[in-house]
Amino acid sequence: MNITTSQKILLPILSLSVAFCMLAFQHIENSSQPIHFSPQENPVVIELFTSQSCYTCNNADAVASAIKDYENVIVLSYHVDYWNSLGWKDTFSDSRHTDYQRKYENKLHQPSFTPQMIVNGTTEFDGTNIRMLNNSLKEISTTEQLANPKASRKGRTIEMSYDLKNNQDFTNAYALLLMDSFEMDINKSPNTNMTLVNPNVVLKKVPLKINVEKGAQTFELPSIVDENNKFKVALLLQDENMTVV
Repeated sequence: MNITTSQKILLPILSLSVAFCMLAFQHIENSSQPIHFSPQENPVVIELFTSQSCYTCNNADAVASAIKDYENVIVLSYHVDYWNSLGWKDTFSDSRHTDYQRKYENKLHQPSFTPQMIVNGTTEFDGTNIRMLNNSLKEISTTEQLANPKASRKGRTIEMSYDLKNNQDFTNAYALLLMDSFEMDINKSPNTNMTLVNPNVVLKKVPLKINVEKGAQTFELPSIVDENNKFKVALLLQDENMTVV
């Protein structure tokens, strides 16, 4: 087949147009807003592993911010420490969060990465993949509703009381202290000159005695946070396979 000069020009343009359309479709699919969540009877626990030094994590943080106040959706943001060598040390990075994420590797057959979302300890995907998130929010959750913990605050001290009775078998129980939202201006690479908004930051995660039905946990706010911020407490129960129960 002989191709004229005009055809030689036209074919690459057509190829680029097709490629552009494909990229545009993927972008639209992946950047559409999270669904208008219809609350389920049971909670959906979404654990986000993120970092202020991860170049794409700000997109996942934005997604988490959009859903963190949905009814019966519990977002827990764990800041890992394996990106700290790039120039910026994550304000909330904790090696224990990294260790916790790596415990999921054997179960989920997926190496640790950021941003990673894990739903109810059973399903994982890229935290920027809104299509996967939407599908997860539509699935019927099997987690059981816990009795709401009670919390009181005096200055930088938060007292939490909890009740673990009448719940299915669990191997691990945790009390968590969360900061509702934190805004940080980054002045070093890789996110230089960006303002990041971190939602539901896990400040502390404390193991609880599983043979005690009722108890209390005292949290002291870390010195790095302003006491004028909004804080939350949460309870998390998991079985031996790390499934959230």
